Amino acid sequence: MGFFELLGSKTIGLFHQLGAVILLLNSSCKELNHLRFRETIKQCLDLGVLSFPIVALTLLFTGMVLSVQIAGELTKYGAGFTVGAIVAIGMGRELGPVLCGVVLAGRVGAAITAEIGTMRVTEQIDALRCMAVSPVGYLVLPRLLSCMAMLPILTVFGVSIGVFGGMKRKILEDVNLTVYDGETMVILGASGSGKSTLLKLIIGLLKPDSGSIKVNGKEISSLTEREMNEERRRMGMVFQYSALFDSMNVKENVAFGLRQHTDLSEEEIENITEGKLHLVGLDDVGDLMPADLSGGMKKRVSLARAIALNPQIILYDEPTAGLDPIRATDISLLIKQMQKEMKVTSIVVTHDLKSAEMVADRMAFLYKGSFLAVGTAEALASSRDYRVKQFMNGLPSEQYTVRAGEFS
Repeated sequence: MGFFELLGSKTIGLFHQLGAVILLLNSSCKELNHLRFRETIKQCLDLGVLSFPIVALTLLFTGMVLSVQIAGELTKYGAGFTVGAIVAIGMGRELGPVLCGVVLAGRVGAAITAEIGTMRVTEQIDALRCMAVSPVGYLVLPRLLSCMAMLPILTVFGVSIGVFGGMKRKILEDVNLTVYDGETMVILGASGSGKSTLLKLIIGLLKPDSGSIKVNGKEISSLTEREMNEERRRMGMVFQYSALFDSMNVKENVAFGLRQHTDLSEEEIENITEGKLHLVGLDDVGDLMPADLSGGMKKRVSLARAIALNPQIILYDEPTAGLDPIRATDISLLIKQMQKEMKVTSIVVTHDLKSAEMVADRMAFLYKGSFLAVGTAEALASSRDYRVKQFMNGLPSEQYTVRAGEFS
């Protein structure tokens, strides 16, 4: 048989099967007037309720696996807090309904096929017809309707179990930290420990599940977005990847907040913008686009934008990440300069010990969502907690034989 003959034969067979399904659905619709409700309820119990355990196990483990796999990647970029939302969306919109449909089709479809096939071979279907009972109305319609009724219920149940299985872990727990006016507090910790999440809580990009966050004595965790925007005008943030607007040049990036929140003239905005760029050591780059800047220059522009509105508080998220040692030192000195000249309160998130020692008045060591030590660099370096010691001295992780008993 040639290729086209085979293709034609398979296509005809496919349409034949499709036609048979359509005819079966048509016959089922004609039997609706003779629907046996008791049999339909029984089928809902037999086919639907008995599927709950397998659906629960399938979706539970799917959610758990998704959570573990996604968390491993997202925590590298400080986005571990999004795991729960991603799992919920993935399970609710895609995986949940599909997996429930597959489980129901596999389990129920096989059971129905086996039962009707057996009845066909043993002439039970012929017996129904001899007793003036429609096989479609008696066998097919109750099962079809029970599947249609139970699939949405199983999907809601399964998605709930799947989301529970991938429930987001607590990023921060029992965190208590006071930052004094005018000081530079450095938050130290390994990647994925919750440092960036802490900054996003302070500036209101995230809401805590419980607890209190006070800025200048005001509880901010319960503020509306409009009220929080008023507080954000007194804060500036330097993002880990600078977060400059690609469609704007350097001057437009720095002046963005001034144009949004002040009534200053263009001449005044121009003067302030040039002054802030001069303050961070960038006098001749105003017309360049972000793509034309080096990593260190982007960090400086991000800082100039953060200080454009003369904030009281500046938050730095990994300000030296991705920079060579010389540029990292320049940024560290710039942070120190900002505190001295602008009298700002600074919170710096980093795992760069050299930079931390250069800028910090105090340090706080964050480990798996909780602070283990708060104090000066000397106090943390002399800590007896092996986890703090391990980090401050750059010792290997436990998988490379470091144990609490190995420290003197």
